Amino acid sequence: MPVSRLKFESLPHAIFLQRVSGRQTATTLEARLGQGAFLALRLVDLLASDHAPASVDAFHYQWVATDRFCRELRAAATEGAHVHGIASSAADAHRLGDVQLIAPALFAYAHFLEDELRLEEAIDVLTTLLVVVGSRLLAADVVAAHLRFARVHRKLNRFDEAEAAYVEAGDLATAAGDQYSALLSRIGRANTVLGRGNIAERRTPRRARSTASPWRSTTWGRPQKRSHTRGAHSSCMRKTTPGCGP
Repeated sequence: MPVSRLKFESLPHAIFLQRVSGRQTATTLEARLGQGAFLALRLVDLLASDHAPASVDAFHYQWVATDRFCRELRAAATEGAHVHGIASSAADAHRLGDVQLIAPALFAYAHFLEDELRLEEAIDVLTTLLVVVGSRLLAADVVAAHLRFARVHRKLNRFDEAEAAYVEAGDLATAAGDQYSALLSRIGRANTVLGRGNIAERRTPRRARSTASPWRSTTWGRPQKRSHTRGAHSSCMRKTTPGCGP
């Protein structure tokens, strides 16, 4: 059965299987990289705290199969090295009982996918990081993951999700005393507002804008009448700027 006919939405990490569109492309490097990423992330899923603990033998067999497939990709492409690194980190995390060991590989792969503009896949990897490792991440890594999660959503024009992630990152950073990350969160929220566009202003009737007060405050606090004389400033500039005007 061609992979393209599978119901991708019913499978975890199915976004990577969408690289395989039919029999003719099933053996291409791009398709194999997608399959390798799928296998590596499924191996990571076995480490989730809400997942029934896999037996040592079951994890070993799945690791051997995943490693055999991904090892061939390691030298074929940069992405292949990332994928194999995730599988190897998952094996180390299972052997040592420390799920935090998979965080660097997942961070690196998400960054690679974002740079390659495979944004949906980057979201999947970041979601895996937050779900599988979750509260066991260091505080700084949790903030970094939420900031990256927000940025990728913003690039996808999913501004509601981006803003929510930026807010959460800011709250976590403030609680941890990380002023720099809190500032990054505020900058990210500002970029989200910029990405949305000033919809409220665009929807304001022109009549309402035209009836606004013609008075404005000067820098020293006293009101000053708005000037409606066009060209006055530019004419002064022409008089004081050498080589400008006749």
